[in-house]
Amino acid sequence: MPFLDHLEELRRRILINLAAAILGSALGVALAIEADVIGLLLHPLDQAVAEMSASGHAVASSFLPTSGRLHFLSLTEPFFFVIKIRVATGLLVVSPVIIYQAWAFLSPALTPRERRVIIPSLYLGVALFLAGVALAYFVALPISIRFLLLFGSDHFTPMLTAGYYLSFVVSVMLAFGILFEMPTIIMIMAGLGLVTPAFLRAKRRAAYVLLTVLACVVTPGDLWATSALLVGPLLVLYELSILLAALITRKRGQEPGSGGMESVAAISLLLGIRLRRMAGPRLVRSAR
Repeated sequence: MPFLDHLEELRRRILINLAAAILGSALGVALAIEADVIGLLLHPLDQAVAEMSASGHAVASSFLPTSGRLHFLSLTEPFFFVIKIRVATGLLVVSPVIIYQAWAFLSPALTPRERRVIIPSLYLGVALFLAGVALAYFVALPISIRFLLLFGSDHFTPMLTAGYYLSFVVSVMLAFGILFEMPTIIMIMAGLGLVTPAFLRAKRRAAYVLLTVLACVVTPGDLWATSALLVGPLLVLYELSILLAALITRKRGQEPGSGGMESVAAISLLLGIRLRRMAGPRLVRSAR
C-alpha cells in the first residue's frame, strides 16, 4: 500500500473514532444518570464513613450520608464534575469501537504469528484491567479513604471537595488497572522475542523490589494494609507472566536461555520491516 494511502486510512480511522467518541459522550449523559455513576463513585467513601461511625470516630459525623455531602469551592465545580463523569461513561461504552479501529489499522502490518499472540493478549488485558479496578474499588479505596480521613484528625478537620475526590478515586482505580496489565505486556514481548522466561527468572528479585516500590507509590495509606493488597497480586501476576512467556517461547521453538542480543536483533528487524513496508512504494516512485 502506498504511503499516502496509509495516511488516508489513518485519517479515516481517526474520524470514525472521533464520531464514536462524540456519540458516546452524548449517550453517557443518559447512561450516567440511569446507572447513578456518581453514587457508585461515592460508595467507597460511604463505606469508609460507615465503618468509622461504627467504630465511634467523631470525624465521621460530618460525612454521614444523612447529614453531609461533598463540598465544592467554585460555582462551576459541580457542573464540570458531572460532565467529566458522563463523558468518561460514554467513552467507556464506545471503547470497543475505538480499540477495533486501532486494531484494523495495525493488523495488516503484523505477521500471522504476531496476530496469534496479540489477539489473546487483548482479551487478557481487558480482564486483568477490570480485576485491578475491582480490587481498588471494593477493597483498597475504602481502606485508603478511612486511613487518610483519620490521619491527623486530632489537629485537622477534613473537608472533601467533589473535584479532588473524583481525581483521587479515578487515579487509584487506574493505577491498579494499569499495573495489572503486566502479564499482557510481557506476553506480547515474549511473542515478539524481546524477553524470555530465563531473563524474567534471573531478574525476579529486582522485579519484586520494583513492584513493591510501585505499589507503595500508587496506594496512599497504611503500608501494611493498602499497599499489601496490591503487592500480593502483582507478585502472583509476575509469576503468571513467567509461565505465559515460557508457553509462548516453547511454541516459537526458542531455546529457554536465549535472549540478550537476539532480543535487540528482533527489535531492529521488526522496525526495519515496518519502515520498509511503508516507505518502499514511495522510494520506487522517487527513483522513477
